[in-house]
Amino acid sequence: MSKKYFEELSISVEQNFDINKDGLLDFFEDQKTLQITGRHSISYERILVCNGYLLDNDNVFDQADSISGDLCRVAEAICGRNGEILSEYQDEPAEKALFLDKLWVNPGFRNRGVATLFLKSLPKLVSETLPPVCGVYGVVVPWELKLGTPEHEAEKERLLKFYLGLGFQRVGQTDVIWMPVE
Repeated sequence: MSKKYFEELSISVEQNFDINKDGLLDFFEDQKTLQITGRHSISYERILVCNGYLLDNDNVFDQADSISGDLCRVAEAICGRNGEILSEYQDEPAEKALFLDKLWVNPGFRNRGVATLFLKSLPKLVSETLPPVCGVYGVVVPWELKLGTPEHEAEKERLLKFYLGLGFQRVGQTDVIWMPVE
């Protein structure tokens, strides 16, 4: 298959799934977990999967703490003492916040614009398919690489530049990012 950049991606939002580093799905019982799947618009092959969590804005820290250490790091960076997201990290006040946890692109489709297309369409997707959210939040972690290795650190810096170039904003000097939802 030629290295063509994607101009169209069929995206769906489903609840209660998680992905591992091979893109395999696991089922979750809770209603906060969702999976955003990108499929090739012609073959319908799954080429992108993103885990997300739709959390209540009034108690973000406790909810994030019960899910993962990465989401807890995000909450520590963006929340006030009361556990709510600080106003400077909210586009519009809303009862929900979307936390992205893992973004996986099928290895056969990497470096072809799939993640770029997905992230550029994310604000519209969120506003059209989910309840109103105050923003999209995440932490830049190359989760497929071993933590603390030179490769991990170099990839984290590359990914941070990538996300910032797509409209995400960095929270202080941390590896936490957020994006307003239009």
